[in-house]
Amino acid sequence: MVVGIVPSLSGLSLRPAPEGTKTLVEVNYFILALSDIVKGGEQTFSVDFYLDMHWTDERLIGESEDEVEWDLVWKPGIEITNSIDAKTEFENFLLDDATGRVTYQTRYRAKLIASFMNLRAFPFDAQVLNISFESGAHAADEVELQMLRSAGSNVASRLVQEGGLAEWGFASLREVERVNTLEFDDSQYSNLEVQVVVRRHSGYYVKKIMLTVLLIVGMSWSVLWIDPTEVADRIAISTTLGLTAIAFNFVVNDALPKIPYFTSMDYYLTFSFFAIVFTVLENVVSFYISQGGVGHDAAAAMAAAKDLDFISFVASAGVMALLTAWFLSHLLWEKCADTNKDGIVDAAEVIAYQERVFGGKGVGGEGVVVDQRRRQGWSMSSPARLVHEAGDNPVLIV
Repeated sequence: MVVGIVPSLSGLSLRPAPEGTKTLVEVNYFILALSDIVKGGEQTFSVDFYLDMHWTDERLIGESEDEVEWDLVWKPGIEITNSIDAKTEFENFLLDDATGRVTYQTRYRAKLIASFMNLRAFPFDAQVLNISFESGAHAADEVELQMLRSAGSNVASRLVQEGGLAEWGFASLREVERVNTLEFDDSQYSNLEVQVVVRRHSGYYVKKIMLTVLLIVGMSWSVLWIDPTEVADRIAISTTLGLTAIAFNFVVNDALPKIPYFTSMDYYLTFSFFAIVFTVLENVVSFYISQGGVGHDAAAAMAAAKDLDFISFVASAGVMALLTAWFLSHLLWEKCADTNKDGIVDAAEVIAYQERVFGGKGVGGEGVVVDQRRRQGWSMSSPARLVHEAGDNPVLIV
């Protein structure tokens, strides 16, 4: 007999269910905080959450919770598969001695990989933040993970409220139960993935970056109303504004994600810079025309140069108007992604929208989806209200 262990509890390190029978492990969680969400373009985020796991071990029926040596009792060995660094704050075990139902409680502080990161719509992007639970010690035919169904929210109310996530806002949350197959040996494991959709607040980028760049480009058009023969002054103004745009780009660089592909903001800044470069080139062409570059009539040459200036102004303003309209049209992404028009954009809709509009697929999501019974969402019109769906019975929690 092992000292300190109730005699009847020997051998409890083995899985409680008989061979050929799955052990059902029900999982519940409560998210306390989210931070460093894809900061600087890194494919990571930090999360602080409580985790509860429940399973039944009939061998513990009639035993006292305080007398059980939990270090020697079987546990499902759940791990967070997309974790870079995860630490538990505490571990607590509860036992219902009448049924043998075990409840394991802990708190995680973890840095995770965002498997579905896509920043092409930045700064109007939404990100799917996934927390992937899996029993690495037991195959799918031994342990099955299932979400514990409840009617409450799994997110702290302060995070859902305006400003709760600073630069981000909650959009929706869902859990997906699946069986994952490992590529190198075809072994299968039960997986439960929590998928949180957060939307970026784009106001800062629109007011501080887009409008500033638009004003710089607008000022560059002022040279088109200066006499074409004043080419030195025109080029000096255009060059100064071009250098201003370059300097501004360096200033805001820290606020932009460092990624290898172009985002919506990158396209806007790049085309805006080319609009300024265009005015520099237009100054030279206009001056050349005004000096008789076409024909020998000085008055006609000057008129042609001024006509070119006017056409250039209308064309440049038109292109910038279209570019700005295209850029701001990304504000409507939620309505476009919400295919079932219920006012809630869940992870599946976000990923499908990103693939449809921008191409490419997220890293995560492989496996056979077993069940998806529940999701929670925050309405676009009323972000403080939680819409909870359990099966076919939606419940609205105010």
